[in-house]
Amino acid sequence: MIDARIKFAALGCLFLYAILNQTDYTAADMFAERMIRDNQFKVVSLDLLVSETSSADKIESLFNTSGLKPGGFDIGAVNIQANGEKTNYRLTALMAQDNPLCEALNIEIYNRRFNKEYSGPLSSLSFDSILSDNQAWIYVISFIGDEVELKGQECDFEFKYRTEGERIFAERRIHNLVKSGLWE
Repeated sequence: MIDARIKFAALGCLFLYAILNQTDYTAADMFAERMIRDNQFKVVSLDLLVSETSSADKIESLFNTSGLKPGGFDIGAVNIQANGEKTNYRLTALMAQDNPLCEALNIEIYNRRFNKEYSGPLSSLSFDSILSDNQAWIYVISFIGDEVELKGQECDFEFKYRTEGERIFAERRIHNLVKSGLWE
């Protein structure tokens, strides 16, 4: 009698093993629940768009200036738009290389109402703003040096726009090239 029960249990285990071996998975029900009162979770999109002011087309380059002489300047404008809620962003200038021409360039930034928001050397540009809606910025790059060694030089730089949130960010870069001219 005991042998029959053992044989029956062994056959049952063998049968169960054969079925589970063919299914390649097992199932287990485990459940843990935690209740947290007044907890909120929120994700904000930080997509940043930099575009032309006249057509809203995406731009790759703002300044492509050649022949700039002492006292000369060039003007460019961009729209900045964030999809989502109000966000902070920072504009900096990244120089491709340290050179005297980049050090001799000055930049002024104006808003749409022509109020001056920033003025200083291009090489130390760091401008913070809060973006809640579309913004238009007007940039004026001017050549403040007149040294002979600045003739025929290039300043290759990028404007870097960066928004930041909790562990997420958006970044756009615009390439610029300014070449000085020849003067007497």
